[in-house]
Amino acid sequence: MGAFVEGEALIQDLLPLLILLSLPPAAYVVLRVTKKKSDRVEASPIYIIFRTRALNKYLVEAPKNHPRATKVVSHILLAVYPGLVLLFFALFGSNLLNLIRRPAEASQVSIVIPGLTIGLSDAPYLIAALFLAIVVHEFAHAIIGSSRGIPIKDVGIGIFLSLGFALVDFDEEGFKKAERGSKIRAVAAGPAANVILAAMIVFIFYIGLAGTPGGIIAITTSEPASSYIHPWDVIVRINGTAITSDQAFRAYMVTVRPGQILEVHTLDGVFLITAGTNPLNNSRGFLGVSAGNYFPRLGFLGARSSYYLIFLMNWINTVNMSLAVLNVAPITPLDGGKIIDEVLSGWNASIVGAIKVAIFSMTAVILLGNFILSFYRFGL
Repeated sequence: MGAFVEGEALIQDLLPLLILLSLPPAAYVVLRVTKKKSDRVEASPIYIIFRTRALNKYLVEAPKNHPRATKVVSHILLAVYPGLVLLFFALFGSNLLNLIRRPAEASQVSIVIPGLTIGLSDAPYLIAALFLAIVVHEFAHAIIGSSRGIPIKDVGIGIFLSLGFALVDFDEEGFKKAERGSKIRAVAAGPAANVILAAMIVFIFYIGLAGTPGGIIAITTSEPASSYIHPWDVIVRINGTAITSDQAFRAYMVTVRPGQILEVHTLDGVFLITAGTNPLNNSRGFLGVSAGNYFPRLGFLGARSSYYLIFLMNWINTVNMSLAVLNVAPITPLDGGKIIDEVLSGWNASIVGAIKVAIFSMTAVILLGNFILSFYRFGL
């Protein structure tokens, strides 16, 4: 029975990925069988791209219809960019030093791979968050570039394997002829838009809407809790102690001993549960609950829906922040490398070459050092 339940859960985790993976080859087969040629749809067994004139028109017309707003946004995005560059070097530089000198204080840096570095159940949230981040990133490039007179050649959305993406191509000749300041603004807009979206989620969603946690949601349960508490029940107190967050729950359980009677208050009732033995430390008690934070302000959604919403927002925030910080790394072909190219354009070629080698080498050492030492210290 247990193996059947685990297999069913695995299928549920894999189903969204399998559906997304099947779309490119399905579209490819349909186009080959029907022998239809379209300049709007491009498909292969591993990717599919939908190009749309309507979206291209919108990205061109939007800055024309709202010139003042576009100008203000352009200034804000440009002002944010230098801070992102400093943040990149501060985060990755300090973490590299910690990995070398104080590994216990270092953070793990790794590539997110569903089923390997994160659970398969996290994959749909990662895919949704990544798609939104790329759309925001690319459309910010397009809108600011268009507002500065840089013509847009192509706009589209698509799927590569199971990952959604957006595609915005500037006209190559038009981009080359544009003023240096215009090109810098267009390139800087992408990562700056990502970090602003991440900040908006923090201030508007977490601080404004969700507020502070006021309990924990039981995501999964095992003995001894499973006889009393079911998935998606909300725990607010244990033995008179307020359990306001998952962190507070973990801190309280450190004090519990095997066999201790726990008076567990949930939103649905009060239960007396005898603590079991922690499988990792036989001197500590064990309740058998894996939990996530419960936000009372989101209670109208229900525990399950509010948990999934918070989980999605966490991923959106994390992916946008990560994409922003990584993209400003001054190394080709990232946006940071393009900015360096534009800033140094017109300088003496030999000096430019030396500066680029120095900057790119330093950036490569910082990035590769973080990934290699993280793998050495923490594994995958």
